[in-house]
Amino acid sequence: MKKYKKFIYPFILSLCFFVVYMIVAIVLNLVLPSDDYAGLAYAGIALLIWVAIILPIYCYKYGKMILQEKHKRLFGFYNPLVVTLCHTGPFLFPAISGSDFGVIFWITVGLFIWTAMWTFAPLNSIQEQDDNHSAETQESCETCDFEN
Repeated sequence: MKKYKKFIYPFILSLCFFVVYMIVAIVLNLVLPSDDYAGLAYAGIALLIWVAIILPIYCYKYGKMILQEKHKRLFGFYNPLVVTLCHTGPFLFPAISGSDFGVIFWITVGLFIWTAMWTFAPLNSIQEQDDNHSAETQESCETCDFEN
């Protein structure tokens, strides 16, 4: 199962996104009056919380999960691609022939960059730590006297 986590987690996150968003929509529909725009504002806030807080936390943890992988850079692109297409794909593909394609396309590009940035953050921080450690080791070896 550990082997398949890397492939399944982006789909599970996307499924959770749609389930949570549907629950928020149903609750807002039951609680708020139908002729009010407050539901749209609350749904927008829920979407903002998802994108600004939950998505970066997930991507950072996913990045830590793939640290020991042989193809970690490939998985680093796999996660944002799957998450982005699952989140915006249902809106992107029908809009291809419409006038909303440009807006949804740029939202997709922005979301891809956002998730890629958070997915690669642990990979880059570990690489920087390794570079600093090897530089410190090299400096300490240069100052050592190995004379007998």
